[in-house]
Amino acid sequence: MTLPDYLEPAQAAPLQLRDIGPASDTQPPSRSAFVIVAIALSVVALGIECYQYLVLGAYWDHIDCSILISGWQHVHGAPLYELQDGAPVLANLYGPLAYLVQMPALLLFGAGVAASKVTSFLALGTTVAVMGVHMVRRSTTGQALDGFFLLTAGLLLFGPVSFWVRADPFEVLLVALAVVLTAGRRGGTCVGVCIGLAVNFKVHAFVYFLPILVDLWWTGGWRALLRVAMFSGMTFFIPFLIPGISLHDYFVTVSEQVAGGTVSSSLMVKNTIYAVVILPLLVLPLIAHQHQFRDKVYAWIVLATLGLLFYPASSQGAGPHHFLPLLPVLIEARRRLEPEGIAAEFAPFLIVLTASFAMQGTLHNMASKRGWDLVSEEALAVARHSPVQPIQIGYGESPKSYEISELSKTVLAFNFYPVLLGAQILNELREIGIEGSTRWIPYLTECRIKRWLLPKGEKPFTTISYYDRSQLFSKEFRQAFFTRYKLVETTEHFDLWDCAHERQ
Repeated sequence: MTLPDYLEPAQAAPLQLRDIGPASDTQPPSRSAFVIVAIALSVVALGIECYQYLVLGAYWDHIDCSILISGWQHVHGAPLYELQDGAPVLANLYGPLAYLVQMPALLLFGAGVAASKVTSFLALGTTVAVMGVHMVRRSTTGQALDGFFLLTAGLLLFGPVSFWVRADPFEVLLVALAVVLTAGRRGGTCVGVCIGLAVNFKVHAFVYFLPILVDLWWTGGWRALLRVAMFSGMTFFIPFLIPGISLHDYFVTVSEQVAGGTVSSSLMVKNTIYAVVILPLLVLPLIAHQHQFRDKVYAWIVLATLGLLFYPASSQGAGPHHFLPLLPVLIEARRRLEPEGIAAEFAPFLIVLTASFAMQGTLHNMASKRGWDLVSEEALAVARHSPVQPIQIGYGESPKSYEISELSKTVLAFNFYPVLLGAQILNELREIGIEGSTRWIPYLTECRIKRWLLPKGEKPFTTISYYDRSQLFSKEFRQAFFTRYKLVETTEHFDLWDCAHERQ
């Protein structure tokens, strides 16, 4: 007698496997509670950093100021990548979106230091929301908690880079969107747009998308990659259709600085430390378990991408923050590997332990800049009441006064006192062997700048390079300054120097 089909043993066994399978995805309640507490602590810590930065009244460093000045002046008619004697005047290595992305908030809320930070905070919040929804939809509860823990701890690890007014928060967001949209019906189109936008922030940003491109090729073949190339190319060129943004001048600027850049051994050491913290996230689960070939390839491509980023991250003026936009694909690779045991628990807590030390440095740096806004407010008040115009912010001799001068220049630019020259670009030009201050000597000899505000009690224009500790302003520039300008007045924080020709 034959048994009915529904009693055949060969068909009963698979049903039993499906019944017991989900139990392996659960986590002990105590561990889940512990992870939730760790997430909450990471979110609170990140929120503290964001709040402190928002109310600071200053920026993280001098490059932030230069970016905002260039973007704001472009919105009001100045060319973005202006060249003078073959070298950039202000804007340099970043793509046009890095200069333009903060401008809508400044135009909407009024130009100011706090308003200039709003868009970066929105990018950070959107990244958290996008990745959070993705992990909830594609993972078990335990995996989603682990992924969200890694996300918040990773954002905290890189501290202010996650929310400062430069390109990085937006690159992270674009990579996160690409991770989520890859599997969609129009995955190639969406990924192409994301890459085109990202490269408009930094020219090497396509590197962050390599794991996504390999995964897209796996599912859609070469046709999907052609679609990516087409839409990324079209998206990239759109900002250069805006009047005042020259594609030629941009490429001249980028090619000069990329060709002349040098690698810093100290940054290589620092990058290695960060890599040692990051690598166990994928290496441990890859070693511990067998995985589907596609998921293993994705993880190995992420690790290879981390290696490729070592060069741009080790260039002078760069740093480990170049690894930050890789965070979404790192989280996606780890989700696919489904780590268990020590592979699941050790690596993320190594991240948050390191992040706790990084947070101390971040808060200390911001605390050291409290009160700088009072100096910039004084500079603005002096400029408004000065009978002598045009007026410019100059530089003294100390690194601190240099950064305060950059902040004051930004505040004046927001209030329509155009910036004609700056020391930040001289740092970048000095790194590639170009002396940039000599071209500005006619501004002094012809009294095009009638009054300078210089740090009180410091030697004018003796600030040194961040890279090689040499003088940023040439001897000829300083000589022309002392020939033409005389100290006429002092305030609480500034010495006022007027063109001697104008006073006669």
